[in-house]
Amino acid sequence: MNPAVTIAPMLRPKVAKHSSDRLAWIGSANSEVSTCLFWPHSKVNSVADLKARDRHVLEQVTVLGVPLVLLYGGGYNRDPDHTARLHANTVILAAEFAARS
Repeated sequence: MNPAVTIAPMLRPKVAKHSSDRLAWIGSANSEVSTCLFWPHSKVNSVADLKARDRHVLEQVTVLGVPLVLLYGGGYNRDPDHTARLHANTVILAAEFAARS
């Protein structure tokens, strides 16, 4: 089963014909984690947009008191240093928010 199936009812409720809360994960024969999501109408077009998006998410989880875990996978640029900078931007911003609480 494609992992994206679990969130299909949230993204396309008129199309999805199942209820995600009735699914149960029992394991996988594959060691690869391969969930990948994106919104095709995203207004993220630059590093500054990514930082603004991260700040918005961190502000919302802070206000709501929702626990947050940062995990990285995929989205790799041909320039590994660029990818590392993008990841570091998120971690640094998250550390700033964590220091406030």
